[in-house]
Amino acid sequence: MNIKLDHKVKCYQNVFTLKSTVILCFFCQVDGLWFYLPFDHHDGRVKVRQSGYAALLETDFGLRVSFIWGWRVDLHLPSSYYGVVCGLCGNFNGNGGDELRDPAGNLLPSLYQWAKSWRAEDSVTSVCHDGCETDCPVCPPDQRALYETDAFCGVLTSIGQNVFGACHAKVNPQAFQQSCVYDLCFNNGDQKLLCQALDTYVHQCRQEGVIITDWRERFNCSMSCPPNSYYVACASTCPATCPYPNQQPKCSDTCVEACECDSGFVPSAGDCDSHQSMWLLLRRCLLSGLMSCFYEGQTFWANEQCHRLCVCDRNLSAVVCRNSSCAVHESCTAVNGSRSCRPVSHPAVCTGLVDPHYRTFDGFHFDFQGTCVYQLAALCIDNTSLVPFNVTVKNDHRLSHAVSFTHTVNVTVNGFTITLTREHPYRLLFGGQLAELPFWIQDVFIVLHSGNFALVKTNFGPQVTFDWSNVVSVTLPSNYSGAVCGLCGNFNGVVQDDFTMHNGMIAPNASSLGQSWQVAAAPGCSSAGCLGAGCSTCNATQRENAQCYCETITNRTGPFRECHKQIVPGSYLEDCIFDTCHFQGHQAVLCDAVAAYTSACQSQNITVHPWRSTTFCRLTFKAHVFICSLRYVIELEDGW
Repeated sequence: MNIKLDHKVKCYQNVFTLKSTVILCFFCQVDGLWFYLPFDHHDGRVKVRQSGYAALLETDFGLRVSFIWGWRVDLHLPSSYYGVVCGLCGNFNGNGGDELRDPAGNLLPSLYQWAKSWRAEDSVTSVCHDGCETDCPVCPPDQRALYETDAFCGVLTSIGQNVFGACHAKVNPQAFQQSCVYDLCFNNGDQKLLCQALDTYVHQCRQEGVIITDWRERFNCSMSCPPNSYYVACASTCPATCPYPNQQPKCSDTCVEACECDSGFVPSAGDCDSHQSMWLLLRRCLLSGLMSCFYEGQTFWANEQCHRLCVCDRNLSAVVCRNSSCAVHESCTAVNGSRSCRPVSHPAVCTGLVDPHYRTFDGFHFDFQGTCVYQLAALCIDNTSLVPFNVTVKNDHRLSHAVSFTHTVNVTVNGFTITLTREHPYRLLFGGQLAELPFWIQDVFIVLHSGNFALVKTNFGPQVTFDWSNVVSVTLPSNYSGAVCGLCGNFNGVVQDDFTMHNGMIAPNASSLGQSWQVAAAPGCSSAGCLGAGCSTCNATQRENAQCYCETITNRTGPFRECHKQIVPGSYLEDCIFDTCHFQGHQAVLCDAVAAYTSACQSQNITVHPWRSTTFCRLTFKAHVFICSLRYVIELEDGW
């Protein structure tokens, strides 16, 4: 017995795959990615939908491919393709005597040689074979006689039974009976194969306008329907579905056998969902209606209590589910129609500012001037309830070899990586190609242009910002507490162990810490920090002048007075003095240092009073957008 595991259709430079997998029988695969049905592609030029128990692919040029999961493929072509096609379906030239032609156009003497000549070599595996050419098994006469009786395949041609007789004038049943006998003979009379053989003939009769409705019960071939549905012998081929629960798409096909949903329920990815189960309905509608796809490693909750977690396993070609639950300090919450475990406490922020001064998730402050590629933060423990992510930074020298600045930020989630770099402001790199903002990958992340910053926002909590210049931040929800590592620390609430190196030991200094989290090199890079004469420090006079400018941060009656109790300004003052002094009072550096404290205060929804003026850090248009939009970004915390 040979089972059709999948069927591929190539058109418009895409590969559409319909697979024979029970769990995935209400999905299609496009270029390796999974999509819910119904699915429209290329502005509707290619459509894939469920039609009864089959997947139906339709194109705007007349091609129709129907695949009943695992055992039957029907292909329909318009007359415009007359005489210009080839393959196992023949050449469509009206001559049945020249079908056995190979790809070179030669007539072959046997079915075996002909079929083998059309083997798709890119799909050959170690377990596939082309059937037999010699010494093929033969059905014993007694078994053939049994399966030709009216109790089995003979019913197709029987006149006495009078079940399929109404169709004989339209569709000759002889070939269908012979195929039925063959299948049963070599599969021990499998009842399922008998039902499939009868169904094939009934289907062909439907195409000719003859509807046969009373055969399943008589031959014990009942259809199994999911909960909240019932069997219908002649149902619409395009019923109301999740994307269109209150309307039916235009449909002119002959009716099909199908399971119709009970009143108050609509078909959705193989089930019948209640209109009251809106979170699940909305999730599936988003996935299908917005043409989103499954990718390897994608996870989602399968019930309203977050007690069953599902993951897309490409190796198994299936969605695999298991019992699970939200962690402590998390709640099961629906956001944009999708269930997820959301933290119930405040998030933590790690930042790398100016040249660069790092503040870990737990509040530890240190300076590190390495110029290679470093792991800023990543998931570092095996916890299936947390989505893996990785944020790396590349630093470079700018104006001085004494300090370095963040040059590039890479964010990786579920195998997708986007790159933000100083060389391409207000854009990003994805797959080596430049992309404009906003940039969106369904169920992975969205990248927004928020004032002077790029905001990378994931649907599972973590966020990353970068100003394409020198300020980078990573924000994590509380469910990642104690589960991360990198220059940003482990987010366990203990400041004393934030110098933990990659090997688990405590680093003696910032240079050793940075070297341990180096993940890649770059031409001329170094993790040793500044060495030599170029590393001189400021003298007392220079430091005093810098402090005069920077003290606006700590002024008790100044613009940041309402922030001092919640975010201690001391380290921000020291950073400001260091930067301003080292760059000899350069106002852009001073303003960046003060703006860093502004951002920290605003991230906690703390009011910051005006601190810029026409003579001090004059506000440009883009900076104004950032201050206004940052609060808006914070308000998006519970959804995109």
